[in-house]
Amino acid sequence: MFQCNFNPTKYGKPLVSTAVGRNGMVSTGHSLATSAGIDILRKGGNAIDAGVAAGICINIVQHDLTSFAGVAPIIIYLADNNKVVSFDGLGRWPRRASVDYFLEYRNGKFEPGIDYCIVPAAVDSWITSLEKYGTMTFEAIVSYALKYARDGFPITYFMNMMIEEDFENFKKWSTNAQIFSPKGRPLKPGELLIQKDLANTLEKMILIEKFSKKSREERLRAVRDYFYKGDISDQMVRFSDNMGGLFTKEDFTNFKIKEEKPYKVEFQGLTIYGCGPWCQGPVFLQAISMLKNFNLYDMGHNSSEYLHTLISVLDLAFADRETYYGDPDFVDVPIDELLSDLYNKKRVDVIESSRAFGKMPQPGNTRLSRGNNNPSKYFFIDDLDKNIEPELDTSYVCVIDENGNIFSATPSDASTKSPIIPGLGLSISSRGRQSRIDHNHPNKIEPLKRPRLTPSPALVLKNNKPLFAIGTPGADVQPQAMLQVFLNMVVFHMDPQQAVESPRVATYNFPGSFYPNKYYPGTVKVETRIPANVRQDLCNRGHNVVDWGEWNWKSGGVCVSFFDYDSNVFLGGADPRRSSCALGF
Repeated sequence: MFQCNFNPTKYGKPLVSTAVGRNGMVSTGHSLATSAGIDILRKGGNAIDAGVAAGICINIVQHDLTSFAGVAPIIIYLADNNKVVSFDGLGRWPRRASVDYFLEYRNGKFEPGIDYCIVPAAVDSWITSLEKYGTMTFEAIVSYALKYARDGFPITYFMNMMIEEDFENFKKWSTNAQIFSPKGRPLKPGELLIQKDLANTLEKMILIEKFSKKSREERLRAVRDYFYKGDISDQMVRFSDNMGGLFTKEDFTNFKIKEEKPYKVEFQGLTIYGCGPWCQGPVFLQAISMLKNFNLYDMGHNSSEYLHTLISVLDLAFADRETYYGDPDFVDVPIDELLSDLYNKKRVDVIESSRAFGKMPQPGNTRLSRGNNNPSKYFFIDDLDKNIEPELDTSYVCVIDENGNIFSATPSDASTKSPIIPGLGLSISSRGRQSRIDHNHPNKIEPLKRPRLTPSPALVLKNNKPLFAIGTPGADVQPQAMLQVFLNMVVFHMDPQQAVESPRVATYNFPGSFYPNKYYPGTVKVETRIPANVRQDLCNRGHNVVDWGEWNWKSGGVCVSFFDYDSNVFLGGADPRRSSCALGF
């Protein structure tokens, strides 16, 4: 049905053994979250139960990279009715937010604090997916996260590195500093990270569920409402007021995540699903659609011709992202056209096999560019900056259960970008810094609008049957790392772990998603396990190649949960570049 053969003589033996299971697979950005998901599966929970448990656990054990009050876009395959759904898991700007506010009162800038915070969506995303498609209680699901928040957990070498690299930001607010540097220095590997206030918040939410005598679904809605309509939101609004923020109580009480039909493309008999243009998910899908027009296998894995083609295709997709993407509730996004085979067949005509673009290419010709609303006005080159430092946030969770249900989620929002609220232990979603302070941009700030999000989970079906889930942290690198791992598995038949460990490249030939939207014309970062002659040939084609070292955590932390129909087992891949972990049972 789908060939995925491990061949160590052809591509090199992976550092980490591929995870194997008979009854399910969980792969996440942290071993404790993966263990929580596996335990839920062992107790009879489905993929949604396990995914939510692992996701909330990630919010605790990777609070440096994610937040329980952050974002959590989710995409789910439901085996019983052969249906794919997605939750945006993305908050909205307060009603008082606007481009003019930031131009007049903040000098046209985003500064660390509360101003660029949006309504937290992760809680709604976790609980609503559990209510609608899970089977277990909030208490059962959150018990793992509660234990690690209350009793602490030993931090990893990766978390220690994150804290040390971003220590100045952690020290900006006393609450953040007390948690991540209780002795006045960054916590060291093996030392306990304890979050008492966050534990108390989770315990209060559990009590709301316990006191309710209604159905499981109604009890879950009561827990959700306590967060958005009760004491927790009251405290967040008061904190915002004290910090000079923009939130009102109405921003919370009227908030609801969106459940929607995801977008899809076809490739070599597979159907790949991703989220809509309120995030960058369609970049991954559009790149796949463009690559249908090339014989990738004959080019050779990670050959200069192959990498040049991938980079060029990604440059075109990012140019369309820059020009067209925004919250479709506010912006007319020609997304069906952008993902169509006809459009993308014409799109690749501008690629030259011997020459890189050198700068971000022009956007494609769509119904919008052919009409009065010419999107070329959005095309710009930001200040040139050679200091390429992607944002330090985001994780990933994916699960496949024995019935074929798939859960794929990308939680995010680092505690270095906004203050942790005393008494709650929560840092409010700082995702507003992915909007533009620009009246002419489709991703501009508007009241109740969603900023264009980088986190973008995906999943893959074969003949309407579950195959695998895939995702990663990494800001603008996300769709690029996912694309390369996807192709490693589908085109070159690597097993998940082998595909994840294979060396990567990433283009930065477009304005970045995070303020101040840095742009690096023609720049490509390349892990140096890719041979020197290949890197030199990319230079000869006009790419500005920057060596990335042999293994660079900034090239993503891809996780995969996969079902192998040939052997009837589950396989998992987890990126050794970070603290990822895959387990099967």
